[in-house]
Amino acid sequence: RDSISSRKDIISSTIRYRATDRLTVKGEYSVEKIERNVGPAGNLPAPPTNAPADWEVAPETTKSTAKFSATYRIMKKLSARADYSHSEIDNPAYSFDPDKSDAAKVSFTWTPTPKLSALVSYNGVREKRDNLEPPLAGGERETSRDQALGSLTVLVGKRSSVTGSYAYYRNQ
Repeated sequence: RDSISSRKDIISSTIRYRATDRLTVKGEYSVEKIERNVGPAGNLPAPPTNAPADWEVAPETTKSTAKFSATYRIMKKLSARADYSHSEIDNPAYSFDPDKSDAAKVSFTWTPTPKLSALVSYNGVREKRDNLEPPLAGGERETSRDQALGSLTVLVGKRSSVTGSYAYYRNQ
């Protein structure tokens, strides 16, 4: 099949504030609108005559996302960062796309000496889809993904380092 023509418009705003010499907070909001040409009923110019009449994809999707993050320097060589985002998707393109999504991330970095650094982080995503379209009609779907990471880096020369890490992934 020929590809789908689409047009994407995004409007976003960001505000960042350094509350203290140790704490910085940031907020973001964006709205993304995608219009696709999925056949004769599409909003964009009609496809070439050899293209299929209709694609099984939403002709228009709107996604609104709000994000918040905070970075805090606990001590001179230890810092923490937390991020959270929430998205609402109207008319997702495909049946496997969510219509609600929440994501959180927390990480800590520690640099006790100039030659040693450590990172510990956790990411979690929760997605939900209500009112599934055929052939999956008649229900809802919830997805959760978790990721944990720990790493330790040692500088062994001016141009080289050794990193050991452990990662845990769970997708449900």
